[in-house]
Amino acid sequence: MTERQKQAMKTKQKLIETAMIMIEETGFDQLKMQDLCNRAGVSVGTFYHYFKNLDELIQESYLGFDDMLEEELLNKQFSSYKEAINFIIIYSIRQLTSFGVNATAMTFKQQMGASSRLMVDKHRFYYQKLLSYLQNGVTSHEFSLPYSVEETADWLLRTARGTAIDWCLHDGTYDVIQMVTLEVNTLLDVLCPSKKK
Repeated sequence: MTERQKQAMKTKQKLIETAMIMIEETGFDQLKMQDLCNRAGVSVGTFYHYFKNLDELIQESYLGFDDMLEEELLNKQFSSYKEAINFIIIYSIRQLTSFGVNATAMTFKQQMGASSRLMVDKHRFYYQKLLSYLQNGVTSHEFSLPYSVEETADWLLRTARGTAIDWCLHDGTYDVIQMVTLEVNTLLDVLCPSKKK
């Protein structure tokens, strides 16, 4: 990667992070392009060089998640597939909710109105890695699935996303990471034959 490409990535990331912080502070509807650019230290023209509009910026923030997850997993070793699945789901929820309730709610709202819904795109690295861990868990007899691997992945992700939405509806009054961890571990325990009676 050239220095110019690195700088471009850094500028895009700065715009995304600044937008998320400002959305949390003022809400998406109150976010003004000029204010965002001023705070990020770039011109409005620079913003439009990278993004068509704020919706595209939000969409782009999701694309970066898979790259971060892939990087995070490079040197990560797990003692079980249950641990690996728990890690990537919690990692995703931690990233999603890291900027607060308003930014998280706005991300869900944006995804519901987007023509390309990356949050549920089954070709993403995140989803494919989850399928891989589930399939390997079945092959190694760590898991006994009542549904197909794909249906089980969808079930786990619906649970995690549903809890994140509930957290937004409750204005962030509980620890969303702790709750998702509890719920995902409970579901994964159901899939582990050694835990069944």
